[in-house]
Amino acid sequence: MKLTVNRFYGHLDVIRSVPVRDLLDPPIIISKDVALSKIISTLNETDSYDVFIELSGKIGALTIRDIIGIKDITTTRPSLVGKIIPELNRDSVISEAARIMSHYRMRTLPVVHNGKFQLGELLN
Repeated sequence: MKLTVNRFYGHLDVIRSVPVRDLLDPPIIISKDVALSKIISTLNETDSYDVFIELSGKIGALTIRDIIGIKDITTTRPSLVGKIIPELNRDSVISEAARIMSHYRMRTLPVVHNGKFQLGELLN
């Protein structure tokens, strides 16, 4: 039996509609004033590619890709390098998360509840 693209896509409906709350891991949150050299150590120790920073009520993300181009990792602040990315809430679904991850080239996304970053991160 030949599986057409439409039938294959239809089989993914179950996965695309799974709420992200079912797939959360604890987030790695850093202070906006920590040196990049410390963040590199944290990324290495946790075998991660992304960390989150709380910036003025929003959540910023800092990836290893962001850090690679920095010339002075001892004085550059993460708040200058990180970028604000969309948040998911715990009822968001996998299809929305996949779209945001693809657009922002992120491996993790912050998941919030009642406007507070307390739940965790969604890993790809």
